[in-house]
Amino acid sequence: MEDIRLAASLFFEKEPQLKQIAQAEFSTLTLTQTQKTFEERLPGCSSHNLGAELNADGDGSITFDDFLIYRYLSHTRPMCHHCKAIIKLVFYTCLQCFADESKGPTYDLCPKCYLEKKFSHPHEQFLDNYAMVKAVRKPPMAVPSEISMGMSIAAPLGGDLLGNSLGDNVVLGSGN
Repeated sequence: MEDIRLAASLFFEKEPQLKQIAQAEFSTLTLTQTQKTFEERLPGCSSHNLGAELNADGDGSITFDDFLIYRYLSHTRPMCHHCKAIIKLVFYTCLQCFADESKGPTYDLCPKCYLEKKFSHPHEQFLDNYAMVKAVRKPPMAVPSEISMGMSIAAPLGGDLLGNSLGDNVVLGSGN
């Protein structure tokens, strides 16, 4: 959770107007909802112990810092379509929904709902967010078939296998 706290801090440092909006929301929240639990006050916190994790001091009250982390997560992370939890880290996205922007938002699931098949969706192909990033990146240049995994080959550092060099040579696969 510390990485998320740091990311939230950096996010609001770069987006001061969003921090001001969050301050206004926080003021309203603390005035109108003092009798509710942390999870009841912040949608998406009821599953996967997110409310407990956000409440760093464990006293059940929401500090402005806790609220900023919640706003960062709700602004930058998907919500599970099944359990409605904000997904902090790994999530699974329907590839067909991701590819077809005309159908609106993507269909995302938390790992628990995905692995336990606690959802009903017309498509079957899902990919986790880290694999998705790798899949949408421009694929690297193909390595010639005569080169096998683990085999040491000489290639330019910062260049490619065709010899487009940006620096000194390094031996790939040798731990250099």
